[in-house]
Amino acid sequence: MKSLLPVGAAAALAAAFNTPIAAVLFSLEEVIGDLHAPLLGSVVLSSATSWIVLHLVLGDEPLFHVPAYHLIHPVEFAVYAVLGLVGGLVSVSFVKMLLWMRARVLKFPPNTGWVHPVAGGVIVGLFGWFIPEVLGVGYMYVGDALNGRMAFKFMALLVVLKVIATASSYASGNAGGIFGPSLFMGAMLGGAVGSAAHSVLPQYTADVGAYALVGMGTTFAGIVRVPLTSVIMIFEMTRDYTIIVPLMISNLVSFYISYRFQRTPIYEALAHQLGIHLPSAATRQAVSGFRVSSAVRSADGAAPMPAGENFPHVHADHGLDIALHRMGISGLKELPVVSRMMSLVWKASSRLTTYCAFTGCLKNRNAKKTPISDINAFLAAS
Repeated sequence: MKSLLPVGAAAALAAAFNTPIAAVLFSLEEVIGDLHAPLLGSVVLSSATSWIVLHLVLGDEPLFHVPAYHLIHPVEFAVYAVLGLVGGLVSVSFVKMLLWMRARVLKFPPNTGWVHPVAGGVIVGLFGWFIPEVLGVGYMYVGDALNGRMAFKFMALLVVLKVIATASSYASGNAGGIFGPSLFMGAMLGGAVGSAAHSVLPQYTADVGAYALVGMGTTFAGIVRVPLTSVIMIFEMTRDYTIIVPLMISNLVSFYISYRFQRTPIYEALAHQLGIHLPSAATRQAVSGFRVSSAVRSADGAAPMPAGENFPHVHADHGLDIALHRMGISGLKELPVVSRMMSLVWKASSRLTTYCAFTGCLKNRNAKKTPISDINAFLAAS
């Protein structure tokens, strides 16, 4: 099951956003937490297959169509850094608001569970009653922002309303995610910052659409905390490579601000609120150094192992993950630690049918202790 999670996540993201490369990176960067994971081949195959099916059904079209980007003046890099700063602050505000709301909702008694989605729906419904653009994923309005067809004040208003609406919907248990809204927030935020910059420095800044495009990756990197994935995702969504450098600058600033004020990533923090504490990459790396030999104990009083060659066992040089896995599939709380030399004895002869080799102890079917010298003599004679 653990191995299927990143594979399924890659397939879903590749089809939902038409981004097969970003889907692979997200599964490795966020779901697994290791870019050198052994599941890389399965994740790539899953993402590619999903993308092929998508193109066979819907055709070859990018998710968003954007005008060509051109760097007008080097001063724009400073504007993109400011966009990263603002995007990081917006990302932190959204994450903290969502976690605060969800923590309050989880404190209510269980018998009030039906009230939570009603309250969240009322808040989002009121926003949508007056400003329908805040509802849904809003990809149509994102396209308008990318092509410079939205006003500054309206985009700034949509950023605020989308942050509150998304946090209220998610915290109350209603439908809605984080991926799509983060792109919407970023497009509106980037468009607002770009409009302000263009009104102050019209001859030194590009069109508003370029800033809206960079803003999408900025908030995604700040909220989800995957800067590498966000750069590749925006490139795949728009197929515009010329915006990569400004996107990297803005994403880096946003990621730093988000990490500085909210150390725990959003998905990990949400899991902690439910009492789920998954091991971090550093923990997994530390645990991987432990071996069964560090946890083995004496076999005094242990029952003889069943006859046959495939009984559940581990070797002293196995990792603890292998031991836990074999305990799980066998349903046993204890496993014999068999030396590899004893495995050779087992396969060499059928005269001795059961062995259980612990620290210095070898037992046959009659539970008679056999010295190591006798084992060596047996091996030589076989």
